[in-house]
Amino acid sequence: MAATARVTGTYAGSLTVAALQGGLSGKGNAWIDGNGITAANSPRTNTQSPDMLGIVAENNTYISRDDTRNPSTVVNIDASIYCHIGELTAYQFWQIRNHGRVSLYGGVTQRTAGSLGVFSTRGLVSGFYYSIRHDKRFLLQAPPFFPSSTKYQLVSWWEN
Repeated sequence: MAATARVTGTYAGSLTVAALQGGLSGKGNAWIDGNGITAANSPRTNTQSPDMLGIVAENNTYISRDDTRNPSTVVNIDASIYCHIGELTAYQFWQIRNHGRVSLYGGVTQRTAGSLGVFSTRGLVSGFYYSIRHDKRFLLQAPPFFPSSTKYQLVSWWEN
């Protein structure tokens, strides 16, 4: 079934949300709304958290545009995101003023490298600052039905 998935709020347990295109134009995108999607039992502070979310988009995963956001807004995302033929990006990031920061704790697998903001030598021009941190739980486990392979292994990870 073709779908567009929209997520926001708090989740509990281990689950995967999928947005599949099914040959229909404009479908197959996932949207992260509001101030993000976070685990009830935060993996940021509890490495044994049973809460784990996978977001699977056949096309893109967008952080929605919300003009009520401001430079102090933080959009928290506790999930691993998979974009089969697209990318994780902020919707219309080049047109919006400083929307704050995206803090993703999990992982991102995407076909193309998306952008969350426009930067200059003076800093953020539009969109979001961002921080992406790897959730080590995803090295050994995954949410149900999340795309995986036994042929690949994470051999290095760089964060700044």
